[in-house]
Amino acid sequence: MKKSIYLLLLLLYAFNMYSQQKDENHTKGLRFLIEGNYKEAISQFTLSIAKNPKDSESYELRGNAYMGINDISKAMTDLAKAIQINKNNINAYKTRGILKMNLQDYRGAILDFDVVVKDHQKTLKSDVFGDVLKDLNAEAYAYRALCKLKLDDSQGAMQDAEEAIKYKPYEGIAYYVRGFYRLNSGNKNEGCMDLSKAGELGYQEAYQLIQKYCN
Repeated sequence: MKKSIYLLLLLLYAFNMYSQQKDENHTKGLRFLIEGNYKEAISQFTLSIAKNPKDSESYELRGNAYMGINDISKAMTDLAKAIQINKNNINAYKTRGILKMNLQDYRGAILDFDVVVKDHQKTLKSDVFGDVLKDLNAEAYAYRALCKLKLDDSQGAMQDAEEAIKYKPYEGIAYYVRGFYRLNSGNKNEGCMDLSKAGELGYQEAYQLIQKYCN
């Protein structure tokens, strides 16, 4: 699975937060993960977990590495373990939500994104990495918006999309959702503009709607 901007930001944030507190294997695993060397990352995190079986972050990041090699079952198991150890591990909820969304478990994904969104204001106020966390939390709104759209909750999807754009004006998924909503509401011009913006920001699915409705 290709690394997304979200994953890279999450890893850079994790590196700043954890590298000075963790053992050598954890630090090596994090470096391998950032480099996209997922199998080596898994090996290092496994060694780190053997030393400290209660380290939520090692399970979380190993779950990311399993996602990198498309081992969905092990990724889900590790993310669940990370949350079991530390119910305040918001990154694990967010990553698991994305994984569920990709598996079309939209209701399950929404439950995980709900936890992230609920924690949103508290996280932004308390952490020194506010700008990075603002981006990451905005993505939770955007992903939840997409899940709601898939479940035909258009109004809820629109509200989440607006929230995502407020915190992160370059979130392509949010513009896609808002554009879809506006098209369905009869606002073709603004809807097509939003879809065009989504495409510019890298959300390629927007062009399918543009070709169908905007030409």
